[in-house]
Amino acid sequence: MKNLLLIFFITLLSIGCKKKDNGPFYASRGTILGEDLRMCALCGGLKIAIENDTTKNAPAFYLIDETHSASLNFGPNPKYPINVTLDWKHDTSFYSNTFIIITRIRAIN
Repeated sequence: MKNLLLIFFITLLSIGCKKKDNGPFYASRGTILGEDLRMCALCGGLKIAIENDTTKNAPAFYLIDETHSASLNFGPNPKYPINVTLDWKHDTSFYSNTFIIITRIRAIN
């Protein structure tokens, strides 16, 4: 009798459980803070803060250069800050370690 009740209970649990589809998995969460308006030789693009950054001595925010930020397509007049999930890597073509390349990004509502 106990085995029958156990099987019945497990069956009910398996029928009632549905896997929620949250979409594709992204490695990091972040916030796009706005445009980089500082005056310097490498200016332009966007500032982004990465929440779960494990980089040693990580800066408060990273920069996305203007060539990569144009492909993000948040519309003509986005309202900052924008919460996002993203996949990224360090951009080694610049002189500083504060630039990143975003490989995938999705805005969070």
